[in-house]
Amino acid sequence: MTIDGSSEREFLADMGKNRPVKKPFKETLKPLRPLLPSPLPSPAPSSSAVQEPLTHQCNGVKPICYHCKVKGIDCIYRVSVKDTLKQHSDELCKVRVTSNIFHAIQTCSDHDASGIYHYIRAGMDPESVSRHIGTRDIKPVSQTKRRYILPHRTQMPTYLMTPDNNYLDALAQEWPQESSAQSGARPGLKEASADNSQRIQYLMPYGAADLVEPRLECCMPSRWTSVSSDDTLMREILKLYFLYEYPSAPFFHKDLFLDDMLAATGRFCTSLLVNAVLSQACHCYNRFTNRAEYWYPHTLGYKFSAEAKRLLELESLQDESITSIQAILILSCVLNFSGLDRIGLVYIRRALDMGRNLGLLDSPAEANDANVLRNRVFTAWCLFNWRSLTYYYMAIHPNADEVPQVDLHDPKEHVDWYGEINVKYPTSDALIPTRFGLAFKAQCELAVLMHRLTSCRYATQCDKSDGTLVHNTARVISDLHAWYAALPECLRPYNIVFPKDLKLHLQYFTIMIQLSNMPSHDTSPPSVTTSGVSLMATIQNKVAMYKLNFETIIWAYYLRHGFETPDMMLTLFLSFLAFDFVDKVKIYSETPQDLGIQGSHKVLPDPVMEEIRPTLILAQKGLIEQGQSYYLPQTVAHLVLADMDEETAEPILHPNGGSVEDADARQLRAQHIEACLPIKWRSFSETPNHERLNSLVRRYAAIMTG
Repeated sequence: MTIDGSSEREFLADMGKNRPVKKPFKETLKPLRPLLPSPLPSPAPSSSAVQEPLTHQCNGVKPICYHCKVKGIDCIYRVSVKDTLKQHSDELCKVRVTSNIFHAIQTCSDHDASGIYHYIRAGMDPESVSRHIGTRDIKPVSQTKRRYILPHRTQMPTYLMTPDNNYLDALAQEWPQESSAQSGARPGLKEASADNSQRIQYLMPYGAADLVEPRLECCMPSRWTSVSSDDTLMREILKLYFLYEYPSAPFFHKDLFLDDMLAATGRFCTSLLVNAVLSQACHCYNRFTNRAEYWYPHTLGYKFSAEAKRLLELESLQDESITSIQAILILSCVLNFSGLDRIGLVYIRRALDMGRNLGLLDSPAEANDANVLRNRVFTAWCLFNWRSLTYYYMAIHPNADEVPQVDLHDPKEHVDWYGEINVKYPTSDALIPTRFGLAFKAQCELAVLMHRLTSCRYATQCDKSDGTLVHNTARVISDLHAWYAALPECLRPYNIVFPKDLKLHLQYFTIMIQLSNMPSHDTSPPSVTTSGVSLMATIQNKVAMYKLNFETIIWAYYLRHGFETPDMMLTLFLSFLAFDFVDKVKIYSETPQDLGIQGSHKVLPDPVMEEIRPTLILAQKGLIEQGQSYYLPQTVAHLVLADMDEETAEPILHPNGGSVEDADARQLRAQHIEACLPIKWRSFSETPNHERLNSLVRRYAAIMTG
């Protein structure tokens, strides 16, 4: 077929229309997935924004910008990355705080857990609770019922449940039979429940109380010592000292001391005295794990003690002062309960010499300043009280017959003269006075009688007339009975509650037990000694009751307060009880079941070991826990175990978590003890030289090495 030119052009045009157009290569490729990160999606509009489109620029002012507030719509804006991270961080912190609280409750002690629970119930925010946990500033909130569980059994030994045991009605105890306790049989408990806000001290342990002393919150101890600059820590340590140790063994007037610490006049508060007080106060601070090991130079207690001794050497070049006497007495106290009473006696004698030079025990001259006179009189009785207690319990010659020539004020009429110690308990806003003045005056009166007993004992030995000892002590025994009968109402058996009050009664019964173990025969003429022999026979007939009361008070102390809080004087009574029951365990383990109890052990109606063992476990528990604060009770606890055979000691070790020391530990303990305390002293007429601590520790160290 022939195609002309025009037709050819038309044909090609038609072919171009029917042929598919070929696209460029780039246009034929499919779109690729965009690279990361992808752009943030635009925020979804709120319902109000859908209904009404935004006609203004939202600036994101929180909580809502002005334009959105006027229009009544929600702010819509893009949240910045910084705000998002902050929000996530806040949420993470909340989770972490909650986790910390949960972990603390799960792992801490029951005391701390109860404190955390109290903070939560009181409405404290989680951050504050966590902060308290982090600083360990947790005050245990003790239960009001059966705070401390009896070791080894569910009730007290049955032989203590006698109708004539006056201490069964003591409000200081907490009995399992609470329903019966609230009946008419024990009116004291019924009275206590009538006003719990004013008598909460009968419902909670003393360890749960907090000292109310505003001056401590304002003072700056760092101005008085170069050892530490942490005023918060030192204030806390001082608070524990005034709460636990000062009430039973004061060596200075608390109010005058704190007032002068603020005023900085140097009359009643000096650097020497502050460092001495802090050295003892460190033993009360349970966060110092090595506080009982007095020889560690890195401990804060060691540093305060070393600084006090340095200042004492400097003051020896100056005129003697009352504050120096007070500091020396504190240092002697720390030495005594560190197992170094042979050195502590040197300090006591030095304080006595300084007191004589200052005429402290003589009748004071008229003073223009009432505070100066009060400081002299109070310190004189502190010096005499500590000297009498030390010489009596160590069974050493007093070498002098010096009693302060000025009487103490009546604490009922002059409460402020003594300086009251007020406490406050959790769950209550009531301010509870501890009746410090009444207890201190009663303690000083008992110290006078103890001094008379010690003087009679050694006067008899010096005169080579042993037969007159009973007669010489008969009058003192009568005065002891009168002292006990004249105790103020708050110190009667049915009202005692605070540790210092319980220890006052323990002290009385310790003396009576030692006196009742004396022989009643006498070689003097009958006309002279008939009354004395009769009186000795009377108290010997009561020895079982004295022991029963003594043991009941120890149980009452534990049930009410536990043994965890530091209490150095308690060591003397726990030691007395522990070794007495070690002797009983030895006797009853060798006695046939059908023989019953003989001799001086009539206090037990049944010689079954299960009735004896709980009290021994209790005494050992107290020594171990007090041994966390002081080296003396720690050492006595090991001596108690060493005094028993392995079969007898095993049931004592297990409940208390104790351990037997190896040969090296025994040798080390013997190196750190320089003490003449006769911890096995039973009878007032005995010469307990072979029972002194030095001898016992040396024999203890030789057990594994000899």
